[in-house]
Amino acid sequence: MIEVRTLEQLTKAIRTLRLNHERGMGTIELIRSLGIDPLTQLRGSDWRATNFGGCDLKGADLSDCRLAFCDFTDADVAGAMFFGSDLHMSTLHRAKNLALAYMSSQQRTELEKLRERDARGHSSGAHVFLINGRIRIAESFQEAKKLFGAISSEGLEPDMYSAALLIGKAQNSVEAWDAYHMIQSAKCQVNNVAFVVLASKMDNIADIRDVMGKMRGKGYAPNVQIFTTLLARTRGLAAAEEVLEEMKSQQVHPSNVTYQILMRRTDFAGRKTYLSKLVSERLHPGTAELNLLLRGATREDEADDAIEMAHEYEISRDALTYALLAPYKARPDAFEALTNDMAEDDINRNSEFYKLAVNRSRMFRDACFLYGCMKLDRIEPHHRMYERFCELAEVLPTAIDPDNTDVLKQEIASLIRRKGTFADVLAAGLT
Repeated sequence: MIEVRTLEQLTKAIRTLRLNHERGMGTIELIRSLGIDPLTQLRGSDWRATNFGGCDLKGADLSDCRLAFCDFTDADVAGAMFFGSDLHMSTLHRAKNLALAYMSSQQRTELEKLRERDARGHSSGAHVFLINGRIRIAESFQEAKKLFGAISSEGLEPDMYSAALLIGKAQNSVEAWDAYHMIQSAKCQVNNVAFVVLASKMDNIADIRDVMGKMRGKGYAPNVQIFTTLLARTRGLAAAEEVLEEMKSQQVHPSNVTYQILMRRTDFAGRKTYLSKLVSERLHPGTAELNLLLRGATREDEADDAIEMAHEYEISRDALTYALLAPYKARPDAFEALTNDMAEDDINRNSEFYKLAVNRSRMFRDACFLYGCMKLDRIEPHHRMYERFCELAEVLPTAIDPDNTDVLKQEIASLIRRKGTFADVLAAGLT
């Protein structure tokens, strides 16, 4: 879950939502997946070109939001507030249960004009908007190209959203450059969002540098998203550090994602250092950074150190955090304290928790203890647990049906009795 404590963090989270909007989840489900309450936490945010079609937005506070080019067709907006929001070219007039009392007089006038326009037939801008919507849901890059070409062939002009959507449909750098050249041929306006998407499709540093050059040529300074993409493509920590210094020299402030990439390149001590640097940049570390820190831990004292930092910086913990901690707390008293903390955070011990915890175990006895706890919780084993037991016992796994939990139980029990100590057998609950 993304940390959302301030308006700035909320806006960043919404940008992330918009970039990932094509991954099969509905808009409101994505909003809630970010830990955002759609009734109280949407005010003042940037939602441009988001598809709210058919969504339940009853009572949502969308005041002071940027809602240009949003599609509200058949969305239920009963009691939703829009004071101060930019509704340029949105389809709010097609929403259900729209209460004009929750809008300014200027917004009401604009809606009336949009209704009149719909009655007369779509304007050219509205038609481009509708084609953009079809590009957004296109199932392939080739289909998106045909739709983009149809805008020009109908005597219309594709806009900056058309450009970003077309590039976003590219599956690799070759298609991304194809999209860019097509956009250039159409003399379509390109904004910095399109360049960010274009850079994200590139596989090597040279191509990203090329994108940055074209971005400067259009009057846009490379931003943190471009630099973070460049950072992700570099190899080795030293090269990544050079990109970080280049960012700072150009007055581009790193983001949480920037430091997450750097943390993945180093050990526990290095990850602690980067977490401290993140805080010095006046960024708030979140659960993602905490979990990266725990992934770098190799000893219990390091795991405890990570949790102390979580307390210091007020970082919340999720199910993954506890699964990463569990192997270091594989003894009765420590595991009981861990599960009490999980209960306070309303996090359950489920199959995924135990699968990851056993997989992260470094000692055979710790895996045995966790297996015993799993049995007490009446959770069926996962075949990856058996593979991890074999790795820890330094034996080759036998070929078994991963879906047959009875066989998995027998194989794990047999392995523990064969390779473990009497204490391991007791911990696994096999007596």
